[in-house]
Amino acid sequence: MDKAKVLLRVSIDPTRHRPTGFTEHYVDMAPIPVPTELQIVTFGPPDPGFYLLYLDSAGNELTDTFHDTVGDALLQAEREFGVRSSDWVPAVELH
Repeated sequence: MDKAKVLLRVSIDPTRHRPTGFTEHYVDMAPIPVPTELQIVTFGPPDPGFYLLYLDSAGNELTDTFHDTVGDALLQAEREFGVRSSDWVPAVELH
């Protein structure tokens, strides 16, 4: 499998992006902390989908969700945190 390619990123701003309770994520029976960043990544062929990664302040992955399209991943972030499409930054702009 190819290395992950980050397509989009958004920093979670606690004043604008608050957990809605739409989805709850757990690790070892405990809820994960609120992420500080979300990324939409693809691994390319043979994996046809897109992953919404939930990262902590050190850039470590807390969890992820799989989506068939980028649009589905964007919708998941909107439903979970109120992230608007205009909040996302293409990964190339961050380098």
